[in-house]
Amino acid sequence: MATPDPHPDALLDALRPVVEALGGTLVSPDDADGDDVMVKWDDAVVAAVRDGADAVVPGVPVSDSLRREDRSVDREGMFAVQTPQGFPAATLRAAHAGGGDASDDATLVEAIGGRVVVVEGEADNLKITRPVDLLVARELLDASGG
Repeated sequence: MATPDPHPDALLDALRPVVEALGGTLVSPDDADGDDVMVKWDDAVVAAVRDGADAVVPGVPVSDSLRREDRSVDREGMFAVQTPQGFPAATLRAAHAGGGDASDDATLVEAIGGRVVVVEGEADNLKITRPVDLLVARELLDASGG
C-alpha cells in the first residue's frame, strides 16, 4: 500500500479501508513507496499480535559497532527493526491519533504506552533507503533466481 502523504492523518485515512477489510483486528502498514508492494506476512508477527502484543516488529541483531558522537554504544540487545510490523487495528489508530512524530508505527505505539515485541527477522529483508541498498537487493534477487 502506498501512502500519498506522510502526515499521520493521511496514513490513518489510507489505512481505514485495510482495517475494515481485515475485520478491524490486525493491520501491517508497509512504509514502501510503491503501488505494487507485496507485504509478506510473517507468522511470528501475526502470532505475537494475536497473543496480545500492542506492536510487533521483526528485527535482526545489530552486528555493526555502534557509536554516539562521544562514545561507543553496547550493541548487546540491539536490533535493526524491519517491516512488516503488526498491530491490533485499534492500537494503531490510537497511536496515530496521539499526534506523535516517529520513524515508524511501533514507536508511535510505544509513545502511547504500548508494548512492542521483537520477533526474529530475516537478514535478507532489506530496507531500501539509499541507492546502494537497491544494488544489494538486485544482487540478492539475481543470486536467488528472482
